[in-house]
Amino acid sequence: MNLSEKIIDERKKKGWSQEELADKLDVSRQSVSKWEGGLSTPEVEKIVKMAELFGVSTDYLLNYKVEKETENNLYEQKPLRVVSLNEATEFLSVRAEVLKKIALACAICVTSPIIPLILIGSSYFKALDLPLGGAVAIAFLFLLIHVSFAVVIFIRQGFKLEKYHYLLKEKFVLGEGVEKMVKEKLAQMRNGGIAALCAGIVLCILGAMPIVIGALMEVSNFTLVCLTAALLFVVSIAIYLLAGICGGCVSYRAFLHNKNK
Repeated sequence: MNLSEKIIDERKKKGWSQEELADKLDVSRQSVSKWEGGLSTPEVEKIVKMAELFGVSTDYLLNYKVEKETENNLYEQKPLRVVSLNEATEFLSVRAEVLKKIALACAICVTSPIIPLILIGSSYFKALDLPLGGAVAIAFLFLLIHVSFAVVIFIRQGFKLEKYHYLLKEKFVLGEGVEKMVKEKLAQMRNGGIAALCAGIVLCILGAMPIVIGALMEVSNFTLVCLTAALLFVVSIAIYLLAGICGGCVSYRAFLHNKNK
């Protein structure tokens, strides 16, 4: 088949009219009609766009030899999904929200030893009149509830992304306006992402300073336990900033990277 025949064949496979294909390519229906009638040849950029829309290579559209070598395999391959603007907006919005909640669950896991540390430390170092066995029992119960809550969040967020598995694991083609929307969102998020990244790194560095200073000043063992608990809390905030806020920027970049090239 020549180029005009391939355009007709691929358009019909998608179930598109000449007018629908023209809208996706931002040309007139008459232009598509001339291409399919062999009266004119599409510009290079339109051929590239058609290849993306049809889920085929530009070589297939332009080269007769490629058709002969790949014709059998071509029709066996599943056409790439075209992701619409609404679909992409919904997915990225859900994924950003999911990332924040997963970051929250990670922060919960990091903070889960705080109360157990203080309880057991206060009992062991006699800061509170609490039997060590009772402190361990309460600490274990608190830790179990804390981690279970985080696990529930992980599972629920995983289910929210299940319906978008094809956007996470497969290649796809971006519909009209999608790439522009994603790049605009990235530009809007860039400053916030950089600020969150810097804040997270600074918190991780500064969070350890009280422990170092406390050790040098030879504070009590129970005070060091409390400082360790404080460090875990600071690290949990850093994790939320790095995974929840910066993760949104990474999510948008990953979306563009996963498109079919």
